[in-house]
Amino acid sequence: MKFLQILAIGIAMCTGMVGTADAGNGILQQVEVSKGKKTKTFTQIITLDEERARIDFARADPRVDGETPYIMTVDGGETWVKGDKPRDEYYCTSMQTNAFFRTVGQRLADAIDLYNVSAEAPTVEKTLEEPGPEILGFKTTRVPLETRAKAHAWLLLVRFEYEVTIVEDLWYTTDIAIHPIRERWLNAITQTGNDLIDQYADAYISKLPGPVLKTEMTMDIADLRRQKVKRRTEHTVYTEVEEVAPEVLDQVFTMPAYQPMSDDEVEERAKALFSARRLML
Repeated sequence: MKFLQILAIGIAMCTGMVGTADAGNGILQQVEVSKGKKTKTFTQIITLDEERARIDFARADPRVDGETPYIMTVDGGETWVKGDKPRDEYYCTSMQTNAFFRTVGQRLADAIDLYNVSAEAPTVEKTLEEPGPEILGFKTTRVPLETRAKAHAWLLLVRFEYEVTIVEDLWYTTDIAIHPIRERWLNAITQTGNDLIDQYADAYISKLPGPVLKTEMTMDIADLRRQKVKRRTEHTVYTEVEEVAPEVLDQVFTMPAYQPMSDDEVEERAKALFSARRLML
């Protein structure tokens, strides 16, 4: 049901945090996503300095061309440009960070009202905290988290009931500071105006005091009436960090022609970002 898709987006916005680095760096992150018998591997190419950040969503081969999807900010994360090909044409749209997440929150509220959904606030439980291995030279701490959420609705006297369970192993580091752009993104996620999202985001973020360098995640969406479960697994890890010359940074952060993102596009863009694990910076 549509309300469940939007609820899953709200839950997933805080999972799979991408780490950060000092100014003028390029970072490679490998991502493997499995749904049923299908597995996809792709690479996220992250470029950032103090005020600018860009993530190119390449395939397994980390090459970028004129139609590689990306998101980019050049004003410290206040606004973002997203380039992609949602239909038959590649084009760029812009979004204001806080407005984008407020719209996502409102769409979730609208879906809940439309389908007369009763939804419980997601819970987040930290089951352990222990030293982890070094990743890219940084000391890490391993934290397993378990997230649960339930929702049900009535349609033509039939009760539909779903449960979402996310089990994650996360390796975070406190050797590097949280980037200001990432802080702005996190603040926006906790101020959507939707209590379900905001409370969950606060609970999740409070358990991770530093950037996450590696994740192993399993998400189960259970249809309790039909006793069916859809499973999604994902592994992410940073594999390379390198310095980027100033002249290369200026080329990477060249602003394209773009159009404002309409409210009708926000849900579609949010689903696309969620499907590739891209909503969390």
